[in-house]
Amino acid sequence: MVDDAREASESSENTEKINRTEAERKWCSLPKTVQELLCAPPLLPHEAEHGFLKLFYSFWDYAKPENEIEYHLVYTATVSKWETQRYRSMAVAITENQQQARLKSLFMKKSDPGNGPLLELTASMEAAEKAKRCVADSNVLEEAYYDLELHGYVPMGEPFLLSLPALSTIERLLASAEKRFAATIKELEKRIAARPTGKIAD
Repeated sequence: MVDDAREASESSENTEKINRTEAERKWCSLPKTVQELLCAPPLLPHEAEHGFLKLFYSFWDYAKPENEIEYHLVYTATVSKWETQRYRSMAVAITENQQQARLKSLFMKKSDPGNGPLLELTASMEAAEKAKRCVADSNVLEEAYYDLELHGYVPMGEPFLLSLPALSTIERLLASAEKRFAATIKELEKRIAARPTGKIAD
């Protein structure tokens, strides 16, 4: 039992060492200009660097770049694809934020707290907490929608409509990033096809 655990641990360490050696080998083979770009990738504070590098290596494995221009094309494809993922995440976040704000407003109207700053503050805090729970739990959200509709409110479409101006801007950014990605991949594949074998190098 102990021997099995030791063997498994040694195997895991060996695999990790091989992966680390391979990563170091690949990094050293990169042009210095691309290394510098990857040392400071264009990420927002909440975005993970390892995810960006994983995407870069996936395009590298696909294209097998043979010169500095092709390495830069791989980097450009990575940035463009990363931006499309970012914009899609932003679109979801904006709609969710509008949904939460609108639900809070509807809960306030439904509760009709009456006059007085203390009553309004208490109702506002309760409505905000309820809206937060709705966004976090689809079952709670479904129940809240049903209850609001029974009281004459239509909560489903309004958050989306309120999000449309921001979503339109994001859609333009998304289309631009996707166009840039398609053009970059097209150029990479043209270069691959022009290689002596006409195929991606092993």
